[in-house]
Amino acid sequence: MTCGAFLFHIGWSRGRYNRCVNESDLGAQNGEARHTHSDAHAIIPLTSEESEVLNAENEWWIHREPRQKMLQRLGMSSTHYALVLAGALKKPAALIEKPELVRRLTRLQQQREHERFGWESE
Repeated sequence: MTCGAFLFHIGWSRGRYNRCVNESDLGAQNGEARHTHSDAHAIIPLTSEESEVLNAENEWWIHREPRQKMLQRLGMSSTHYALVLAGALKKPAALIEKPELVRRLTRLQQQREHERFGWESE
């Protein structure tokens, strides 16, 4: 899989995230960054809220506190927490920052979906 340029590849448990970057995309003649079609595949960083949720998921067993207390500490409802977590798991930046956690949570999510609905999630 080549595009005649540099190829950045991040392995996903459900697929692959690829980004092709030409050498000319890395910088213009005068040192300014160029915006091209490859910017559409740029990795979007995690928000502070998403980072907090991932850290809470990663460290819940250390604090040994009930989930409700953890949610109060974060100042979130359980629905909001679940939505932020689901959004964070879809971002490639989360996989880069905490690969083991994201793979484990994604695998558990897929297992639950398979048990509930009887099909493989995408």
